[in-house]
Amino acid sequence: MKCGSCGSATRDEQRFCEACGATLEKKCQGYGATARAVARFCGSCGSTFPVESGTPANPATPASIATPAKASPLKPGKGECRQLTVLFADVVGATVLSGRLDPEALRALLRAYQQVCVECTERYGGHIHQYAGDGVLAYFGYPYDPG
Repeated sequence: MKCGSCGSATRDEQRFCEACGATLEKKCQGYGATARAVARFCGSCGSTFPVESGTPANPATPASIATPAKASPLKPGKGECRQLTVLFADVVGATVLSGRLDPEALRALLRAYQQVCVECTERYGGHIHQYAGDGVLAYFGYPYDPG
């Protein structure tokens, strides 16, 4: 593991960086569990750790996620807040599978997979937004028809 402040190598049992003295763990505000300093979510309850100023963003995280853009102010009566869940699922190993199966068998397999995705998504009130090859993009909470 590396220190999030100075980048020095650290050992798993360390609580503080030996090079700069930075804390190498965080404490969950809601659950009280301890996590590594590089953790973005609590491993016990799943809540998000706040991003500390001066902490470098995770290089594997796109900048748009690491630093949320400021939302433009909504005009009265023109916007709404809602809980939205986005699901993307795809077939693991589909590229290898496509080389092993003939096209008709692959098409039948993907259609059966997509049908299962539709049934599961609709069962929980979602809808399929898009198919992309062997991938399925589903939304839950949008669009929403209260009537």
